[in-house]
Amino acid sequence: MHAQAGLHAIPAQVWDRTIKHRRRGVITNPTRFVIDFLPAEVRRITKNGFQLGLIRYWDPLLNQMFPIGTRVLVRYDPRDLSKVYVPSTGVAEYLDVPYADLRRPPITRAELERARSILTEKGERHRTEDQIFAITASQRRIEDTSRQKTRRARRNAERRPSAANKLSKPAGSKSAVDYSRPVIPYKGEEW
Repeated sequence: MHAQAGLHAIPAQVWDRTIKHRRRGVITNPTRFVIDFLPAEVRRITKNGFQLGLIRYWDPLLNQMFPIGTRVLVRYDPRDLSKVYVPSTGVAEYLDVPYADLRRPPITRAELERARSILTEKGERHRTEDQIFAITASQRRIEDTSRQKTRRARRNAERRPSAANKLSKPAGSKSAVDYSRPVIPYKGEEW
């Protein structure tokens, strides 16, 4: 007969026994810790930086750190694509690489994907960075207008009188009580 596999103990006690003598790692650089878990894509360095999702990124240190043609792992925060992160050579840090055109507003990955799909629907075969940001700005204006209209509609609905608060009755409705007849008192109990 074979012995049955298993802990044969209370899991919490086994956990305590195992962990008690180990040092827990302390996160010394929380920013790097977060960047390490961001999504990443491999990009090729050119003399003009690199592209990620049709957006060009550039920093003067890129060509000093990496020979042209080098493929690097680029990490990005999907909530803000205005800068991406490239691992620095020799140092355990990241280089923040901004848009090549610093006048561009921050956008999200979702906004980028929406703009790309709108361009595809329009039949644009050669999409450009300018088109991406123009469509994103247009979509933001539509959302802002819609938000204002929604807010205004909600306020207007709150200001409207409700059916219960109407003072005048609609024409043609009959009253449930005929006030022209004399009142007959209700025979109540005597105590």
